Amino acid sequence: MLNKKLKQEIVKKFKGKGGPPDCESSIIESKDERDFVEIFAMASLAAKIAERCWPAVISARITSTNDGVMYKIDRKYFRGLEYAFKVMKGDKND
Repeated sequence: MLNKKLKQEIVKKFKGKGGPPDCESSIIESKDERDFVEIFAMASLAAKIAERCWPAVISARITSTNDGVMYKIDRKYFRGLEYAFKVMKGDKND
């Protein structure tokens, strides 16, 4: 597990923060990297990930522009992109 000081720094810097209109987050899930998933998070999402997932974080760094965090998270704790969406019921006419 990573240094808790880094976790505290991330939470303090990003918790409750809103981002600019171009604020974004992204997940990089590569079949070449079977050990981890990379996540870039901005604003309060960066703090939420640190608070919720810290034991699974392999590495984390605040970006050089101080607007987000780049995480590497152990793949065994990642559910998958398909679970990011609600299950939609089909149209009654289907």
